[in-house]
Amino acid sequence: MSKLHLQFLIVVVTSTAACSTQAPPKIEEGQQKISVIIENISPTSGVLRVALYNSKNHWLSDNGIVRARLVMVDESIERLEFWGLPSGDYGIAVYHDINSNNVMDKKYLVIPNEAYGFSNNARGSIGLGTPGFDKAKFAVPQMEPQRILLEQPPI
Repeated sequence: MSKLHLQFLIVVVTSTAACSTQAPPKIEEGQQKISVIIENISPTSGVLRVALYNSKNHWLSDNGIVRARLVMVDESIERLEFWGLPSGDYGIAVYHDINSNNVMDKKYLVIPNEAYGFSNNARGSIGLGTPGFDKAKFAVPQMEPQRILLEQPPI
């Protein structure tokens, strides 16, 4: 696993730790929403920590998070929305904190032991590590929800 991958997991964990689910804010003219469907959640417990980015230069960095959400898991598919956003390119990173311990549990100190995923179901080089912003980005507004299939950890 790459150093960047570990940094992403730490950023998403720490940046979403204080977030809670909120009612949608009032949307002003010209602002958009992003609908997200997260699939392949197993087990159906714990929380999803979701971070939204809008810059290649700040992708997966703590100062690059535009919005963050914490979603309590009770189904194998969860839905959420980000409201009040300007049009542009965005990327999403998500991590399933199964035991809600605010830590990305790992095997052998580096291999994720909890599921994670990215918008566009982007993957890093040869399926390892984190993808770049260009692989994960999508344009807003968009009509279809952004579907993210969580990658389960190896057994």
